[in-house]
Amino acid sequence: MANASSGNYSHNFTPASVEPQDVWYWIVKAIIAILSIVGNGLVIYFIIFKRRLRATNNWFVLSLAVADFSIGLFTTLSGFLCTFHFRCDWRMQITFYNFLLFASTLNLWAMAIDRYIGIVHSLRYTSLMTTTRVVTMVSLSWFISFLAAFVRLLWSYDIRLPSVSIDRYYRVVIDIFFGVFSCVVLLIIYARILYISRKIARQSAAQLSQVIYNHETTVSKARRNSSARVLGSVVLLFLLCYSLSIYISFRLNFRICCVNRLLVTISMLMVYLNSAVNFVVYAFMKRDIHRELTRLWRSSNPTHLTVSRELSLA
Repeated sequence: MANASSGNYSHNFTPASVEPQDVWYWIVKAIIAILSIVGNGLVIYFIIFKRRLRATNNWFVLSLAVADFSIGLFTTLSGFLCTFHFRCDWRMQITFYNFLLFASTLNLWAMAIDRYIGIVHSLRYTSLMTTTRVVTMVSLSWFISFLAAFVRLLWSYDIRLPSVSIDRYYRVVIDIFFGVFSCVVLLIIYARILYISRKIARQSAAQLSQVIYNHETTVSKARRNSSARVLGSVVLLFLLCYSLSIYISFRLNFRICCVNRLLVTISMLMVYLNSAVNFVVYAFMKRDIHRELTRLWRSSNPTHLTVSRELSLA
C-alpha cells in the first residue's frame, strides 16, 4: 500500500522519506490519532471489562480495535518523533507501520469470516466457532501480519542481495494480497452474507404461523440485519479509505507516470483514517457497543441523573 510499502526510498535516511513535514498533515493526523485512540480505547475497555460484551464475535472486534488503537497511538507518536526529533532507521519504521496496517486488514478478514459463519451457518455457529478456533484465527491474523512485514528486513540490510529488485516484487505482492485481494474477498463475503440474510428472512416470513415463533424469528432477523449492516459499513469504509492508496501504489510500482505529492499525502491520511472510523460504526450500528456508550454517557451526565431521580420520585 502506498503509505508504507511503496515509494522509492534511498538507504540514506531523510526524515521526509517516510512521512511529509507539512504542518497541516500532522494536524490532521493528530486529530485522526485522537479519534482512533479514544474510540478504539472505549471499545477495548467495554469488551474487556463488561462481562455482557464477552460474546464470541466481539473477540474479533476487540482484536481489530487493538490493531486500530495501535495505529492511532504508535504510528503517529513514532512518526512525529522520527520526522522532527530523532534519526530513525526508515526500514524499521516502515516495517513497523506495515505490521500494524496488515494486522488491521487481516483482523477485518477474521471478523468478516466470523460474521459469515454466524449468519450463513447460524445453527452450527456455537460448535464451529469454539474458543480454540477463535484464538487461532486471531493469532494467525497477527502472526501472518508480522511475517509479511518483517520478512522485508531479510534483504533490506543485506548489501549482497539486489534489494531494489526484490523490494519491488515484494511491494507488488503485498499490494495484490493486502490491497486488491482483500477488497475482493471482503466484498464477496459481504455479498454472500447479504444474499443469505435476505433469503432466510423471506423463508422465515413465509413460515410464520405462531405468535411465539413470530417473535423469535423477528429477534433473529433483527440480529442478522444488525450484523450484516455493521460488517457492510466496515467493509465499505475499508474500500473507501484504501482504494486511493492501492491505486497510487500500483502506479508507483509499475512506474505509470508520476504521482502528485499531495495525492500521496492524502492517501496516507485516508489509510490512517480507517483506524478511526470503525468506532463510529460500532457506536451507531452495533447494538451492544451502542448500549454501553449510552450507559456511560448517562452515568457521566449530571443533568440526566437529576432528571432520572426526579422522574423516579414523581
